[in-house]
Amino acid sequence: MSKSIFVTGGASGLGLAMCRHFHAQGWTVGLGDVDQAGLDRALAELGPERARGFSLDVRSRPAWDEALAGFAEFAGGRIDVLVNNAGISTRVLFQDLPPGGFDQEIDINLRGVLHGCQAILPFMGRGQGGTIINVASAAGLYGTARLAVYSATKGAVRSLSEALDLDLGLIGIRVACLMPGMTDTPILDKLDDPKWGNMRKIVEARGVKIGRPEDLARRVGEMLETDELHYGFAVHDEAQVAHLNQVRAKRRGVLKPQSFAKTRP
Repeated sequence: MSKSIFVTGGASGLGLAMCRHFHAQGWTVGLGDVDQAGLDRALAELGPERARGFSLDVRSRPAWDEALAGFAEFAGGRIDVLVNNAGISTRVLFQDLPPGGFDQEIDINLRGVLHGCQAILPFMGRGQGGTIINVASAAGLYGTARLAVYSATKGAVRSLSEALDLDLGLIGIRVACLMPGMTDTPILDKLDDPKWGNMRKIVEARGVKIGRPEDLARRVGEMLETDELHYGFAVHDEAQVAHLNQVRAKRRGVLKPQSFAKTRP
């Protein structure tokens, strides 16, 4: 039986790039998304033998339970890797948000990750082991103008990953956090705004590197071969990512839990 990976937001952008990468490496892949048409296109490309799509709104815990149970059955009873990738962003000054205008971003970007990390436990716990990769953002390292809520949710995902690295390490589940900078995915173009202009053009004019989804997907593959917690990609300050990993190593040394088991899918 091949190794298995479940990716949220798997119908497009980075999520689809990850599914393509791991499928090409012989893995069984599960794609979770609200975009049924996108899922149909992705599955037509990947084929039915080692790929299965699931309608998944990450805000719904019952939807998580149904999708993961269905994929585990398809994959032979277990799930080796979960990638919490689904997310949205709204480019707006905070003072221009309507009351409650931040609810959807919080529910998808943070609550959805919490649901996923909890729902996967029956398929990785009880000594089975596995890896959870939470996709945060460079905006979780430093707040970004007109992306205040997005920055807050991604900072929360980073902190959550640090805490779960300690908690879930006790039961043999590894947690890692990926913090990409600007990446060439549909979410970048959705940041266009009549008032503030085209985000892609602004970024390119400033000489900021825009990462390619396929390169980022390979980065995820590399993450499974090492034991760090934080990983950057096309970020402005790799030294800050390195510092976070140094802090993590010190915290582990002080806490000295009985078992921080290294797991490999």
